[in-house]
Amino acid sequence: MTIPYFGPNQNLVFVPALFALLAATIAICLPIVFAPRLRRSPRRPAILALVVVVAVVALVGTAMLAARGFRTLGDERAAVRTWIATTYDVKLDPGQVGELIDGGKPERSIPSVAEALGLKNPDRKKTLELKPTVVGGDTYELYFAEKPWPTR
Repeated sequence: MTIPYFGPNQNLVFVPALFALLAATIAICLPIVFAPRLRRSPRRPAILALVVVVAVVALVGTAMLAARGFRTLGDERAAVRTWIATTYDVKLDPGQVGELIDGGKPERSIPSVAEALGLKNPDRKKTLELKPTVVGGDTYELYFAEKPWPTR
């Protein structure tokens, strides 16, 4: 399955929100930096009103873009959970799916798969892991106890 926002790449969905936050921060800081000139300016109320409007728009944009980022990651986790359930017939809870996408290795006891792979102690918990099919790629396969999942 293709997982574009795997592990550290999850931060990429929040880059637009960070740019909007940067714009809000700059808009808020400009009147502070130019305070001496603003005090003498006859257009001070208009400039401050414009700065407040720009800052509010940028903060609202930040919230909207951050919400979109969280929604994207949530949709991706749901898709991975469904993919694992349909392809490998393994039901994982959301925490385990999150751990897999974050690059972790949740443990599960799946005796039938352990026996098919020829592992010792098939009743014991073994690790699940998502590994890329190509180094640096964004297509992943499920591994059980450091071995590729057996084909049906």
